[in-house]
Amino acid sequence: MVEILWQDPPARTGGTGINYEPYIDELKKNPGKWGLINAEWKTSSAPAVFRQKGCETTTRRNKGKKTWSMYARFPLPEPRPKPAAQQKVADAIQKGTALVPPANDFGLKRFQEQRAARGVPAEGRH
Repeated sequence: MVEILWQDPPARTGGTGINYEPYIDELKKNPGKWGLINAEWKTSSAPAVFRQKGCETTTRRNKGKKTWSMYARFPLPEPRPKPAAQQKVADAIQKGTALVPPANDFGLKRFQEQRAARGVPAEGRH
């Protein structure tokens, strides 16, 4: 017969209970810059909370030690391309052609000429 000692396991002691939010807030204020979070990190991987909050992380082994230096940064925002219509307007403003009427007036000029030939004033009849 096997003898078993019945008892509850001790409370879990894993994790450091460190609040990383202040670190992440500072990283967000300086996007693109690497920051040393911990010079004597005990594992080769950074806490998942950094990646979950949008940060990039990396670790580098410290020479002659069984520790790592842990770095993190918040990435630079990626430039968003302008929609085609906005890009055309921006180009026209830059060239100085933004207020020039389009080459195709969809027959408006001809309509106005025919109207004037019939004796109708430009502002119309009242």
